[in-house]
Amino acid sequence: MESSHGRERPHRLPPGIGSATLEGDRFEPKDHFLGFSQAFDEALKNIGRAPGRYRVQLELSATVQVENPGVVIEYIATII
Repeated sequence: MESSHGRERPHRLPPGIGSATLEGDRFEPKDHFLGFSQAFDEALKNIGRAPGRYRVQLELSATVQVENPGVVIEYIATII
């Protein structure tokens, strides 16, 4: 799995959003939170807020390729 930090992206993500992609290997369902954890770390690096303490909400989403079974292509964390 490679985070957006480790590769060149065609465009910069908006503040508060991070993503992590799965390159090659498939993860078992129990490992999906590893992808979300890496995406959340990227969102924190890209938070775009002034220093201080904030109460935020975290939205987790994924881009999936529908097959049988479906495959997660990208994990996304958005700080709201």
